[in-house]
Amino acid sequence: MWQQRFEEPRKSWAAESQAGRPVALGSAAEQAEKAALGAFDAVAGQSCEAQRKALQDAIRKDVLRIFQEQRVIAERQALSSLSRKLVKKMTQRGGPLRIQEKIDMLQAEVQTYKVSAGG
Repeated sequence: MWQQRFEEPRKSWAAESQAGRPVALGSAAEQAEKAALGAFDAVAGQSCEAQRKALQDAIRKDVLRIFQEQRVIAERQALSSLSRKLVKKMTQRGGPLRIQEKIDMLQAEVQTYKVSAGG
């Protein structure tokens, strides 16, 4: 039972990541970890600290792996978005953009990336 508290959301996050879709991982991962550890504690109590620590480590390892996949997805989305915006702006102008315009667009995209990557 306690394994399912984390395994079901983990499978969903992994499938979304494999499909290249973003997942709101932060608070959901924390809630899933708390639910799994709470269920473990309800079954095992305080008598199995080593197993509880191993479970927590395994959960965090899985979350970190999925987070890294999600970061790559966010980076790809940011690159694609910036490329589209640059081409659109150059097409509208009918020529190259000024350096400051490119820098402004890059800075805006970096801020968007930071929000989507959770940092």
